[in-house]
Order: sequence, then structure tokens, then C-alpha cells
Amino acid sequence: MSKAEGGQGKAELGQGNAALAALRAGDLDAFSDWLHTTNFATTTDAGETLHSIAHTIVAEGLDAGFAPTATVDEITAILAGRCGIAISPTALAGPDGSQSRRALIESGRLDDAAIRRELLAAHDEIVRLRAKRDALEAKVDELSGARVLADQLAAELERDEWIRARLRRLKSTRPVRGLIYVRRRVQSRTKSATSR
Repeated sequence: MSKAEGGQGKAELGQGNAALAALRAGDLDAFSDWLHTTNFATTTDAGETLHSIAHTIVAEGLDAGFAPTATVDEITAILAGRCGIAISPTALAGPDGSQSRRALIESGRLDDAAIRRELLAAHDEIVRLRAKRDALEAKVDELSGARVLADQLAAELERDEWIRARLRRLKSTRPVRGLIYVRRRVQSRTKSATSR
């Protein structure tokens, strides 16, 4: 490995630290931008840098959009894919590659601060989901009230249409048509008499 290649590898690891800083700050846009703009000298450098980032995501429980059951190797492969790099699963095999956030929690290998962060994140998620549930229940109540009103209006419209249909049928009968004709004749005579 030449001096230039070694310097490039260190620069990429430094950029990996910038990506981790963005994740720790909760800036997923900056992290995503880093994934799309970073160029690695070799696939090996990419694998090492992305594996290190994936390991930190799992160990620190960083919110990068991965499930708690995602392993370091799976996260590395996904990150490599987002960078446009194809890394084979055999190249990812490492001692901590099968670790997942859930496995770390279950095994008790996390320190108190990490467990505290996990509990706080779980509590915040529960609060958010409860608020969402309450909002949905309120909306369901509103919609059920609107449904009752719509049913009442539909019944009114149906009754009005029934009355109109009865009137149309009644007006089409011979005696009623005769009465309408006579009424119009009387009205026209009274109008002509008053106009004189």
C-alpha cells in the first residue's frame, strides 16, 4: 500500500466520523448526503469504514432507521448499497457481525447509560404512539358523528324525493290536470280584468 492510499483510507475514516457525528446529532439528512457523496479508494476501505459505522449504530443505538434486530453485517450491506458499492456477505464476516441492538440488550452487555437511553427512547415512542392513538380515537368519534348526520340527511332527502314523486304522479292524473287548467284560466281572467 502506498503512502497516498494510506492517507486516502484515513481520510475516509475521518469522513466516517463526520457521518457518525451527524447520526449522533440526529441529522439523518446529513448522514444520507454523506452516504451518497462519499467516494472510497477501495471496496475494502468502504467495508471497513461502513462496518465501523454499523458497529457504532448498533452499540450506541443510534437512530438511523434500522430495526433493533438488524445485525452489524446487515446494516453494513445496506449502507454499502446506499453508497453504490456491492459488498459480498463473506467480506463482512467479522467477530461482531451478527450482533444486533436487541441481542446486546438481551445479553446485558450494555452499560447503564446505554440502557437508560434505550428506556427513554422506548418511553418516548410509547408516548408518541399513545398520542397518535388518542388522536385517531377522536377522529373516529368525529367520523361516527358525521356518519349519523349523513344518515339523517339521506333519510330526509329520501322522504323529500318520495313526496316529490307522489306530487308528480298526482299532477299527471286527469282530474288534477283539469283543476290546474281551470285555475290558470281564472288567474288569466282576473289579471286581464285588473289591468283594464
